Amino acid sequence: MRYFLLGLFLLAGWTTYTRWHYMCKILNKCEDGTAISAIDSTNMPQPRPTDLTIQLDDSTTLENYEHFEFEEGKYIPNLSDNNYALLDALAAYLKEHPNTLLRIIGYYKNNELDSLSGMQEDIGMARAAVVRDFIMEKGIEPNRFLLSSSITDDLRRPVGFEIIQKPPQDYDFEIPQFTFTNMNFEKLTFAYNSAILEPTEAFTTYADSVNTYFNENPDKVLTIVGHTDDVGSTKFNYDLGLKRAKAVKKYFVDLGIPEDKIKTDSKGKTAPVAPNDTEENRQKNRRVNTLIE
Repeated sequence: MRYFLLGLFLLAGWTTYTRWHYMCKILNKCEDGTAISAIDSTNMPQPRPTDLTIQLDDSTTLENYEHFEFEEGKYIPNLSDNNYALLDALAAYLKEHPNTLLRIIGYYKNNELDSLSGMQEDIGMARAAVVRDFIMEKGIEPNRFLLSSSITDDLRRPVGFEIIQKPPQDYDFEIPQFTFTNMNFEKLTFAYNSAILEPTEAFTTYADSVNTYFNENPDKVLTIVGHTDDVGSTKFNYDLGLKRAKAVKKYFVDLGIPEDKIKTDSKGKTAPVAPNDTEENRQKNRRVNTLIE
């Protein structure tokens, strides 16, 4: 009886294995996914796309570079040797062509809206700024860059580039910088026709850093410039920009920066960074610029 049960057990095991092998390995029809393969490909690292192409001018193109890689919710890239080669090529082109600008677009997913982004106002802008900083380290001035951000569904292509063949001094709009000493905030919340400041998380992070910096560099001066869109008269917008600059000044004074170290100014609607043709562009123009000198 013992040998009979053992044989029955072995027969059942062999039958199960042969059926599994036939269904899963030959017909590839395992529905539960556990036996079809030992590795779930959806959880495996995907190779970087290598279709990053940048048109530099009519005769020059940077082709088939690897895209940059960011972990979800992060704005510091995992750079490959190929990424470094692209950064070198962009820096070399900008040096050889001083009458050009480089636009860098940082992309982010909807579920990254609340991700930490340092002093930048969203994680897409933070990604663009970090890539810009790598190129600046190669000797390129910050006024050679235009930064922007946009939402995407595909984080495998998180940064885009565009060369603008136009001298900076002839650019139709002011070129905003997003650096510690020349920072722009487009998403500071002011109610309509109001100068009551509701600081964003990015602005709070920046302001805390500025306060620390002034404690260590008491000879520096902070200038705050208010900007508006073009709705309303020139005088109205100048006054509104100045009120908003003063509201930001009060925030810095409350942090502990001496009042005599802070200047305020307004350019109203006279220095847009984008045409006032859409609500999105008008929002970009309703900004506050902080300069440390």
